[in-house]
Amino acid sequence: MTFFEPGCWCGSGAPVSECHGKRGQERQRSVKELWHNVQATAAHETCFHPEASAAVCDQIVRAHSIQRSGVLDRLIDDTKHVLHFDQGTKVDAGVPAARRIGWKQASSFKGFCGKHDGSTFAPVEQVPFTGSAEQCFLIAYRALCHEIHQKIGALRALRTTLLRHGDAGMPDNVQQQRQRKLRGIQSEMQRGLRDFFTLKDEMDSHLLSGEYGQWQGVVVRFQGELSVAVTGMVSPDRTMDGEPLQNVADPNHRQESLLLGTVVTDDGAGVVLLWHRDDSIPTRFLESLLADVEHLPSLLVQFIFAYIENVYFSASWWDSVTPAMQHHVAALAGIRDAYATEISYVRAPLVPWTNVTTSWV
Repeated sequence: MTFFEPGCWCGSGAPVSECHGKRGQERQRSVKELWHNVQATAAHETCFHPEASAAVCDQIVRAHSIQRSGVLDRLIDDTKHVLHFDQGTKVDAGVPAARRIGWKQASSFKGFCGKHDGSTFAPVEQVPFTGSAEQCFLIAYRALCHEIHQKIGALRALRTTLLRHGDAGMPDNVQQQRQRKLRGIQSEMQRGLRDFFTLKDEMDSHLLSGEYGQWQGVVVRFQGELSVAVTGMVSPDRTMDGEPLQNVADPNHRQESLLLGTVVTDDGAGVVLLWHRDDSIPTRFLESLLADVEHLPSLLVQFIFAYIENVYFSASWWDSVTPAMQHHVAALAGIRDAYATEISYVRAPLVPWTNVTTSWV
């Protein structure tokens, strides 16, 4: 007689004996060990160019999601390092520590082959920024590809590390709680990734055709020390005053997203913010942000730290910030889920950006 063993209650598909049957007897992993394994299992490489293939692509490179020459090199110290909040190193009250990282490694991801990375982003890497529709589109496209790359890596780490080892050595009730929470996070991430790939399909077609009329945006320009640089993607869920805009946890709602990245201009620098022309939520969010012109630089930087991990900053700027404001910024960067957290913005000077102007793309 063949004995049929049911699948584990956690939904992994594996038999109970191979999954949670003896999970409580396994060695419990430390937070540091789990974080190390998460980083290792999240690593992957691909070329996101729509025409990528084995016959066309050359070696996958460490592409920079934030432009290295002109942007990151403005943040480096004497040893060519920049600062970045390390989510794996928590200090006071769980706030992440500002960690030094070599500028050649900062913001890099293996999301393009050398051939496509060079040809695709030449109009922003090799030509001065003028705010053209093409340049703004490419800044946004790179942000989307980086976000998708990170999400795929996070799902790999969730599946192979956290779901498999995150509850090892714990009581049955704790295992069940953790599995429910992690499965919920997995489901939300998969749904978000589907929306991102839908957006990428459309951006791919516009990348190949050179038609950018379906996109609109804002360029916030300023003078002064660059201080902070970012490339990222946000689905604005509320205005700067806290008015609800969208529920990103709603499985029946398509996320309306905002893509952004730092650029260098002839007389300073700026941040490009781009979104699909048919989406109204990013427009409403930007209107609420741009309404407070006096505090715009400070509010924009706080928003970036709260919602985006791919942020780098200079040691000279960080050392100039008061301890109280340092703790505030680090606390924003340490928020686990900004969409489920009430964000507190401080209307006080934060970055030395002057002569701020905005222009619509």
